[in-house]
Amino acid sequence: MIIESSNYQSLKPFKQSGYYTSYYVPYYSKEDLNDKKDIIIAQINQIIQSGNISALSFAYYLYDFVKEAKFKIDKNGKKVDIDLLTWNEGDDYNTNSSTKAFYDPQVKVILAGAKKKGYR
Repeated sequence: MIIESSNYQSLKPFKQSGYYTSYYVPYYSKEDLNDKKDIIIAQINQIIQSGNISALSFAYYLYDFVKEAKFKIDKNGKKVDIDLLTWNEGDDYNTNSSTKAFYDPQVKVILAGAKKKGYR
């Protein structure tokens, strides 16, 4: 079970109780990723340093940004590899299995779409 929220403070009691928690990274625009890159990276590093999360969850289009940002700093200044969870539901398993994220050991989950009779 994964407990996910965009409010990382609310994840603290779950993490302390041993649950696997994930911070839901907002849908940033390309403009924000360019103009506010350092601010976004600092905010996410602060969230990682809180110790409230086990992973970052994000839309697949943010994969390159997340990997380039190298969120690997804990509150003691040590490097850590935080788990990554992503969704690429517009594509099926076959398409997702050919992405670089599929072969990235840091990526633990890729949610994929599956169409059948009008529902997923």
